[in-house]
Amino acid sequence: MNVKAITTDEEHKTALAEVESLMNYDPAPDSPLGKYLGMLVSTVEAYEQKRWPIEKPTPEERAAFRAEQEKT
Repeated sequence: MNVKAITTDEEHKTALAEVESLMNYDPAPDSPLGKYLGMLVSTVEAYEQKRWPIEKPTPEERAAFRAEQEKT
């Protein structure tokens, strides 16, 4: 059970499928499987943050969002 950096969308898709499969076992966090799952999830998150970064909104976007929220 080696975890390597995810560098492509295909590797990301494969890793997500493995995460889903492992989640079904509900391993204890301190078990070998739980530790592996934690490392795999961290690797997936790192790839997602790099591949699809979420930029902070501009002050104008924040103001527009707040104004929209206050309408409801």
